[in-house]
Amino acid sequence: MKNKSKLKLKAIIIIGPPAAGKYTIGKMLSKTCNYRFLHEHQVLDIASAFFEENPVGRTTYYFKLKIDIFSDFIKYNTTNYSIVTTFVHLFDNDYYNNFMVSFLEIFQKSDYDVYIIELKASYEERVKRNTNEDRLNAKPSKQNIEKSMKKITAIEEKARTNSIENDTIFDTFHHTIINTELLSHDEIVNKIIDFLK
Repeated sequence: MKNKSKLKLKAIIIIGPPAAGKYTIGKMLSKTCNYRFLHEHQVLDIASAFFEENPVGRTTYYFKLKIDIFSDFIKYNTTNYSIVTTFVHLFDNDYYNNFMVSFLEIFQKSDYDVYIIELKASYEERVKRNTNEDRLNAKPSKQNIEKSMKKITAIEEKARTNSIENDTIFDTFHHTIINTELLSHDEIVNKIIDFLK
């Protein structure tokens, strides 16, 4: 990990598998620190509306939207807000890895210091959280519980959403891993705030 810099603005990317707590922690962190917050489904649901039956098109458009939104945010961020966003990253998928490299380059070329907050939770715990009221209210597409459960299971079986020792994609960034089963929401947010100092 590189030495922590003194840059004023921060880009906090919260990653992890579905229902690991990304939305809840991102919302709490942004409120506590007065950061701008854009969670994954605010963008993904737009892409899904146009490409519901075309997974490749949906993912491609989602990636494009996310890059465009944050490129413009940085360009017009005259009030100097730091930002928080969430993302389910597939470490064993080259398409996702290439996107993440391009996405992080947006901030590297700007006045932002990048922090990767990786959240973990067991499959069993995430299944329990899938019907959490806050999650369902924030993410209309998750209100179809059966479909949402199938997606969690499919991702669990087919992709790797947490890093392992040999992963190098985040080596040059501030990167920490937090197990969300072991701490309360407040404890997790405080742990992240300490990490950002």
